[in-house]
Amino acid sequence: MQQPSSLLIALNDLPPKGKDIVCEEQSLWQKGLDEFAMDVRITHALKAVVTLTPLPEGCLIRGHLSGQVAMPCRRCAEEISFPIAWDFEDFENLDRNSAEQEEITLDEESLIFLDHDRPMLDLGALLWEELLLALPDNPLCKVDCLGICPVCGNNRNSNPCTCADKKTDPRMDIFRTLKIKK
Repeated sequence: MQQPSSLLIALNDLPPKGKDIVCEEQSLWQKGLDEFAMDVRITHALKAVVTLTPLPEGCLIRGHLSGQVAMPCRRCAEEISFPIAWDFEDFENLDRNSAEQEEITLDEESLIFLDHDRPMLDLGALLWEELLLALPDNPLCKVDCLGICPVCGNNRNSNPCTCADKKTDPRMDIFRTLKIKK
């Protein structure tokens, strides 16, 4: 059973032409960031503009997520700003059994669930998933970030050190003398 969110949409109540929904409620995203202890901070309000189009077999969802977040660089841990400009499209299937058109079966991973036999779309869960997809997998302050020195702990981008040159594993010395013929 999926947990209800603040953005539950009754699919039966959608007009045939569809409905546009704008979500600017920051607590929707902040709640997830806090719950999963993610080191991501919203710096410019996130905004989702979503169009829901009902279809006989489900609901077509198209939208755009925008805003800005800050997160640490994976190598040096300096905070970096990351703009969010994410377009998404999803289709949530609502299977009706061919024998009885009134009986609805739902996939376990579907964002549609039944509430008193009414199909409901958990738009909040969908928007949370889209934010996660919009975030970079490996955020770096710059492509050639040097990271933190494992010996002295200095940020090698701002304070170069020679620690890495001083401490080498003596077991690897033999490999430094190898010459490869081409």
